[in-house]
Amino acid sequence: MIGYYALLALRRLRQNAMAYAVVALVLGVGVGCTMIMHSIVRQITHDPAPGRSGSLYRPALDVRPEAQRRAGGEASGNLTWPDARQLLDGGRQWTQVAMAGGRAAIKDARGRPFNVRARYATDGVFTVLGIALEQGRGWTRAEGEGAQRVAVVSAPLLARVCSAGPCLDTIIELDGHSYRVIGVTKPWHPVPMYHADLPGSAFAEPDEVFLPLAAAVADDLVVDGSVSAWGDGGDTPRLGPTMAWLQLWTLLPTTDDVRQYEQMLRTHALSRDLPADQAKVWRMADWLDLKGLVPPDTRIQLWLSYLLLAVCVTNAGALLYLTLDRRRHEMAIRRAIGARRIDVLVQLLLEAAVSGALSGVVAVVVYVGGMEFVRSSRVVASTLTVVEPVTAGLALLIGVAAALACAAVPALRLCTRQVAVQQIATSP
Repeated sequence: MIGYYALLALRRLRQNAMAYAVVALVLGVGVGCTMIMHSIVRQITHDPAPGRSGSLYRPALDVRPEAQRRAGGEASGNLTWPDARQLLDGGRQWTQVAMAGGRAAIKDARGRPFNVRARYATDGVFTVLGIALEQGRGWTRAEGEGAQRVAVVSAPLLARVCSAGPCLDTIIELDGHSYRVIGVTKPWHPVPMYHADLPGSAFAEPDEVFLPLAAAVADDLVVDGSVSAWGDGGDTPRLGPTMAWLQLWTLLPTTDDVRQYEQMLRTHALSRDLPADQAKVWRMADWLDLKGLVPPDTRIQLWLSYLLLAVCVTNAGALLYLTLDRRRHEMAIRRAIGARRIDVLVQLLLEAAVSGALSGVVAVVVYVGGMEFVRSSRVVASTLTVVEPVTAGLALLIGVAAALACAAVPALRLCTRQVAVQQIATSP
């Protein structure tokens, strides 16, 4: 019987093609536009470090000189080299990493130059950020402090610079300096890039090469991020107390660890005559909120898309009601000659489901096309416009569900015996 009713639904669809096409278009556009905003906002706000975010913390200090602090403005939270070094040494019971983002020129296997995103960090970077290695190893503390020119690269980058294996221990040239590849990372690209210099690098491309921080400083590699400098930094300003450019992250598993680390941070701030009230240890989620990665207008646009969906569902419901209501005589006769209530209801809902499937297809097309349009127009970062199969499937399901919900009330009304009797009694 289901097959028979499905065949009837297709026939009815052809007979009322214009009405069902309008329903499919209205619902599909509403659902598709909502899925676009939902997908972008979800990717902005989802947990970039699942399973680790509860123990990841960002120590921050306002290291600016007193004159700049009085002038106002928000402190970046970045640290100078001496501050980061002292905190790393003073908190060796915790796993920490000091880092900065950068860019470096490299050549592929054919000798063609291109730029890569780099991450300069101390040896704890892979443990703190949870970066798994596919091959090789990370550098040791001794190698990092000794400014050894070693590198850990991503698998895609290694494939570009090394055409024939084995590729471990390959020498790569970064801005004219030779580094030996000792490890290869598994795919790793948190969105947003919580560990980077926020908010500017929150939705940047993934880091492709990791280098010891001391080696990057020794080779004067380019830093890609906010750098605050004041006073005379001498010949090596990055190593002095007059340039804030480093981000510090630490793993603090318990509340006692957080309390002890905060005490150490405040003690350090007082020893440097820095404001102790600005010495804070931010939980990762709180740090992302502080940096305003989700602008208020984005949330407003999301709610507006929900409002659009509600309007589209209301209009589609009205169209379906009118379409089904015109068939009240037909349904009344079917009920009068013995058709079961469930048979009438199934037939009407199958017709609505076919229309809903069409609206779901329209929603998927609008979603995929809209995401590609947003990507090509560069309105938001390309990392936020990834078409997700799960979201596309959700758009299809919402289209079907919305059509069934819109058709449910008139279908239930038409299949009742009271309506059937009334329609027959009033028929000429």
